[in-house]
Amino acid sequence: MNAIKKMANAVNTKTTAFAVAVTTMPVFAMANTDPAVVAAEKIEGLTTGVALVGGAILGVTLAAVGFFVINRMAKRA
Repeated sequence: MNAIKKMANAVNTKTTAFAVAVTTMPVFAMANTDPAVVAAEKIEGLTTGVALVGGAILGVTLAAVGFFVINRMAKRA
């Protein structure tokens, strides 16, 4: 527990926390939109990519399964 307290009181930790706070405050202050709205827009942008990757994986899987099924049928004939 003492190690955590020492780390929290370390000069580097306080300096880093201060630097992050100072650099992010103007961003939040100038943003006129709700962070939830921004997050929702980013998630909506991801759905297109997820659908594209999912479709590609599905296409490759179906092609592989079709290949193995046709290959097995050809060997039996």
